[in-house]
Formats: sequence, structure tokens, C-alpha cells
Amino acid sequence: MTGDPMTPSNLQKKPQNPYQVIFSNGFRPLFLCAGAFALVALGWWAGYLKGWLSAPTSHLNPVYWHGHEMLFGLVGAAIGGFLLAAVANWTGRSPVQGTPLTLLVGSWLLGRGVMLSNGALPELLVLGVDSLYWVLLTALVGREIWISGNRRNLKVIVILGLFGFFNLLFHAQSLVDSASLNLRELGIRGALMLICLMITLIGGRIIPAFTRNWLKLNRPQVVQLPPEFNRWDAAAAGATLIMALSWILAPAAAMTAVLAILAGTLQLIRLARWCGLKVVTEPLLFALHLGYGWLGLGFILLGLSTLVTAITPSAGVHALALGAMAGLILPVAARAALGHTNRVVSAGPLMSCVFVLIHLAALLRVLATLPSLWSGELLSAAALCWLAAFGLFCVRYVPVLLLPAAPTLHSPLRSR
Repeated sequence: MTGDPMTPSNLQKKPQNPYQVIFSNGFRPLFLCAGAFALVALGWWAGYLKGWLSAPTSHLNPVYWHGHEMLFGLVGAAIGGFLLAAVANWTGRSPVQGTPLTLLVGSWLLGRGVMLSNGALPELLVLGVDSLYWVLLTALVGREIWISGNRRNLKVIVILGLFGFFNLLFHAQSLVDSASLNLRELGIRGALMLICLMITLIGGRIIPAFTRNWLKLNRPQVVQLPPEFNRWDAAAAGATLIMALSWILAPAAAMTAVLAILAGTLQLIRLARWCGLKVVTEPLLFALHLGYGWLGLGFILLGLSTLVTAITPSAGVHALALGAMAGLILPVAARAALGHTNRVVSAGPLMSCVFVLIHLAALLRVLATLPSLWSGELLSAAALCWLAAFGLFCVRYVPVLLLPAAPTLHSPLRSR
């Protein structure tokens, strides 16, 4: 992948009204959707678990709704926002904007709506409407890559197509008369592993690159820098791919457990080579290292859940979902929003608190899976930390996402 996906190249033309501002680049409306939905979906889920609210939907097991909406809904919007901002840099073309972007965001909103239909809509209609977002996103990103001749990034299209496939699998459960084949769980496991592969692929490129750039600029006396992609990176990526396939198809198998522990260990070794401790003073960058660290830890917990009775699969799943995914969504969204609107790429006190809160939420949620008299309290505390983190994110970034880009570029390289 070429180009820095969070550097403000190809800025939108001067917008004439608020609509043109919001729909000038995919990161604006989709990061807004992701931030708001993180509060609504998790708030509803926490209220349901506490007995304060009814189940989000009556036609679907609430646990499946929660898993689907966190992965295909929240993370799906974040992926779309990131890729639509990044693809303009990869291809050198203007950002996807206007009517195509409006239709994409509308399809995402319709998908969230039909998932709350409480059985009032035919399942085939729910399947079709909820699939629209992935079809449109794949088509839009694919068009940009194809027209530009940027063939090396076609693998992103394959991943997006697989997201659509696993979403179809999830919905197909109601169309299959089989008690032994749980397509909903297969779809959720598939989406979870696809996101982990995207983190491995894209995070494994941008995190060491950003770290190298920042160290060269801010600590030129540092001799050891994150190395370029080499056999260690290839080993971690290959082990992750093999483990992902095994976990999707046979999550409880002993071989899957061994592969998960191996992949997690290699990911942590990969991370250790990126000199993360040297950028602790730059929270927006150090947060990327922390998020990637949860990827390795999550894999190891998934493997141990097969071998150690006290550790459940939920520990690994939530280490990945809260620690790695949410832990990376927040700094990535912050960097992209600041960079693409000509603002200084720096965390500031508020976002530093956000990063602390989201990683505390991940830690508490993982601890809540362990046998303890305090599991309920830990679960509630994790939910509160999540809501506080995304609430503060919205306070800081809703104005950035809604307002036009700053007229003058404020050298974002100081924080890269």
C-alpha cells in the first residue's frame, strides 16, 4: 500500500454548504456514524443486561444482535470511513463524495434499522437491505482502485467482498433448516477474523511507518528504528491467516489453540520490534501500538480458552473487539480526521483520556470473563469506560467532522 492514508492529500474542493462539507469525504459521515452508534448500541446493550431496557430486537437472539452490530455495524462504518479516505491517497484521485457517498451512508443507516425490525420485515428483505452497504462499499473502493490502475491494493476488495459474504452467512441462518449448522456464529467469527487480518495488513504497515517518521523528526538521536517489512512480519501475517481460517471453521480444536498461541506470540514479537516505548510521549501514536498489542494478547487468550478451564473464549473475543478494534478505531479516526481537515495531528488532553478509558474498558471486560464475585461490577465498569471514551471522542471530533477543513495546513508531520 502506498501513500499515507492519514495525510491530507486530495482535500475536497471548497464546499458551498453543510451537505457538501459532510459528504465531501467518506471519513466525515462514517466516523460520525461509528461514534454515535458506539454510544447507542453499547448503551442499549448495557441497559438490557442490567434489566433497564428491553432486548434490542425480539426476532434475534440478543447476543447475536450485539455481535453482529458491533462488527458489521460499528466496525463496518469505521472501516468504510478509513478506506474511503485512504483510497484517495493510494490512487491519487479525488475522494468519493456527493451522491455516491450519500447512498452508501444511507445504506448503512438502513442496515441498522432493519436489524431492529423485531421480525416485522421478511428475512430476505432484511438480508438484502443489510447487505447493501457492503456491496456499495466494495463497488466504490473497487472502482477507485481499478480506474487508477492501483492493482496492488486489490486485496482490499477481496476482504470487503468477504465481509459481505460473512454478513450473508449470518442472515442465511433463518433460511436454513438445520440445528447443527450455526451460520450466525460462523458469520460473526468470520467477520472478527477478517478485521484481525485487516489490522495485521494495514496496521502492520502504518504503525511502524508512522513511528519511523516521528522518531526521525522528533528524536533524531535514536539509532534503532522500526525495521522495514521482513520475514518476521511475513511469519506473523502467515500464522495469523492460518489461525484465522482454523478458528473460523473449528474454534474449539486443539490445533486451533496451538495456532492461536503461535500467531499471538509472533504478533507480539512483531510489535516489540516497532520501538513503541520510544513514542510514549506521543499519545496519538503510542495508542496505535497499544491497540496492536491487544491483537497478540487476544489470539493467545483464544488459544488458552481451549486449554485452560478458567479462561473462556469471550476473554479473547473481547480483547480483540475492545482492545484491538476499538483501541485502534479511536486513534486512527482521530489521525484521519485531523490530517484530512488541515489540523495539527496531535492527541491533546481529551483524546489522551479517551485512549486510557478504552484500554481500561478492554482490561475490565476481559477480567469480567474470569470466575469472580465481581464479574457484574467489572462488566458495568467496562461499559461505563467505553461510553465515556466514545462520548469524549464525539465531543472532540463531531465539530472537526462537521466543519470545513482549516484554510492553512498546520504541518501534521510534527506528530506522525
